[in-house]
Amino acid sequence: MTFVLQARIALLEGERRSFENIKIDLLRRVKMMEYALRVERYVRLQLAIMGFSLTFSAMLLALVRSNYSSLEQIPRLGKPLL
Repeated sequence: MTFVLQARIALLEGERRSFENIKIDLLRRVKMMEYALRVERYVRLQLAIMGFSLTFSAMLLALVRSNYSSLEQIPRLGKPLL
């Protein structure tokens, strides 16, 4: 009887540790997504202030995939929004 209970306790403790690790991993992912969202909002605001269109993804992809060394080299798509 004691071995059965000890085995059950060990199993439950292992499950608890597993759930704790999953919780830590999910919290880390949420924090990473929150950080990425803050950065995206900041970049969108800066692009709007500089007068760029708010097609955020297209602008950043153009900047990253091209040889542009600064935002000033990207052609402006419209008048400033702010």
